[in-house]
Amino acid sequence: VPWYRCFYVYSMGITTELVDLWAREPRLVPYLDMPIQHASDRMLKLMRRPERQQTIRTKVAWLRDAIPDLTIRTTALVGFPTESDAEFRELLEFVDEIQFDRLGAFAYSPQEGTRAALLADDVPDAVKRDRLEQVMELQRAVSADRLGRMVGRETDVLVDEPAALGDPGDLVGRSPFQADDVDGCTYLRSPSDTAPGSFVRARVVETLDYDVIAEPASLGARRSSPAPPRRWPAVRAGPPPPPPASPRCRRSASASWWTGTAARSARPASSAS
Repeated sequence: VPWYRCFYVYSMGITTELVDLWAREPRLVPYLDMPIQHASDRMLKLMRRPERQQTIRTKVAWLRDAIPDLTIRTTALVGFPTESDAEFRELLEFVDEIQFDRLGAFAYSPQEGTRAALLADDVPDAVKRDRLEQVMELQRAVSADRLGRMVGRETDVLVDEPAALGDPGDLVGRSPFQADDVDGCTYLRSPSDTAPGSFVRARVVETLDYDVIAEPASLGARRSSPAPPRRWPAVRAGPPPPPPASPRCRRSASASWWTGTAARSARPASSAS
């Protein structure tokens, strides 16, 4: 398997040893899905999240410094019981500050038999929808800006399938910074006989809000495996100090007491960036 991609990694479990391996192992693509859910300390505590805003900020800075070209994806939950306008603005400001490469947002809805269902669902649905739209509109701009920095750079593209009629390329694939189904894709202007599963070394020539358009970097760009990545020096900085004491919460546990509706975005409903 040439590529491994890490999803649902809670930052409490990210150690110096793991990050050092990440920076050195060619098969671990520099991509991290690290859900934060919110940025307000009170909301994080109410959601029983193990970290607080400052520890998240410090962890993200450390990771980006330790793993060059790291893509960070996260998720945010809006409209959780008692979320105030000020706390929502705090989330928006944090998203704007951190500039996550990818972000999926969800509107809270109670689920019978869960812990959160014991709380009053006091945020009106119209407010939830408005907050969700604001988060996604902000992230659309962030994503477009960060993808724009890729123009002119080379990357490996894993070919998935031929492009559909009207797509801005001949093939559809994914780069290391794009996860299947949840992120955008790479439209590759390349001969259509390139088989799915092939890797193509390509240069990004144009970006959209969530997608990129690329062309083969050379005539011999097709191959069966990605190019060996750069070898980075060992991670020198240790992880940030531990967060305030709070119950550990794995995704499987948190999912048992809250649920969200699919985020709206400029892309199809099956995708959120």
